[in-house]
Formats: sequence, structure tokens, C-alpha cells
Amino acid sequence: MRKLLLRSFQSPGDIAMLTAAIRDLDACNHGVFLTSVDSSCPALWENNPFVAPAFGSEEAYEMIDCEYPLIHRSNTGPWHFIHAYHDFLSDRLGVRVQPTEFRGDIHLSAEEKGWISQVEEITGEHVPFWIIAAGGKFDFTAKWWPSDRYQAVVDHFRGKILFVRVGEVGHHHPAMSGTLDLRGKTDLRQFIRLM
Repeated sequence: MRKLLLRSFQSPGDIAMLTAAIRDLDACNHGVFLTSVDSSCPALWENNPFVAPAFGSEEAYEMIDCEYPLIHRSNTGPWHFIHAYHDFLSDRLGVRVQPTEFRGDIHLSAEEKGWISQVEEITGEHVPFWIIAAGGKFDFTAKWWPSDRYQAVVDHFRGKILFVRVGEVGHHHPAMSGTLDLRGKTDLRQFIRLM
């Protein structure tokens, strides 16, 4: 069995796509790899059945800094970001890795599934809600949708849908009215459970 230590220190969205690639590395090559991970988002790997805890010296592993060069060709072919890590690992490991599902692979424990959401803790009621991240990181501002448009959506559904604001402290997330504001009030695992 080949022991892998896959590393990536990208943002949570990038790491979520890596979770899919590791799920599919196992699905396409079951029993061939024992995969451990070192990443900037350890909360995304909790309870993941396809990831083994790292142990022993680094020399015992094939250490791979995960990249996604396919994304630089995404405007020239029929690829989604989910294909990028799959393509990289296929080339790097010399095996076939294809997406089996069109989503990341994040796992909640049975205990976590039984917890009430932060929204219910705050409101005291089990109410349906939509999560919005009106803003974003400063590195790719083209991803931002104007905050006045978010506000127009919130205003349109006022009294019908509870909107919950999320976002990381230090990122651009302008204030809005008519929302439950959880900006900077969730760690990554709390955000996963909120979703």
C-alpha cells in the first residue's frame, strides 16, 4: 500500500475540492493508497473515512504538495474546479482519478448531526434560513456581487426568509439590514454545521 501525505494550504473552498479528489482517489483505486493530509483547514477533514492520521516520519510517505493546474485552462475546455485536483493526482500518481460525485466530501459525526444550529440557539426557534456571504476576500474582487443587490434580495423576502450573514473577519463584508449577522462568529467547523 502506498502511503501518501497530501499537502495544501489554500482557502477553504479549494480544500473542499481536494476532499472530493481524495474520496475519488479511494473510489477509483480502493486499497492502493493510505492517504494522510496536512492542510490549512483541518476542520474540513474531521470524520473523513478516506483520510488516515499521519504518523511516523515524513520519509515514510510520498509527500505531495497538491496543485490544480487544470484550472488555468478552465475557459478553454469543459472542466469544473472539481476536476482540477483529480487531474493533478492522476498525473502525479500515475493512476486514474475521476469524479464520482459533483460535490466536496465533508463529514459530520452522529453527535454533530444531533446538535441544534447556531441560528436556533440565537432565535430560540427552529426556523428555516438562507446563508449569504455578501462580499468576500480581497484577492479576487471579481467574485463579489454588489452589496446593494444582496440587500434588495433580503428586502424582497423580508418576513418570509431569515437570511444569515457569514464571512471571515478581515474580508470585505459590508453591513446589511434585516439579517442575522454571524460575520466573524463561526469557526470553520461551526460554518460547516450551519450549512
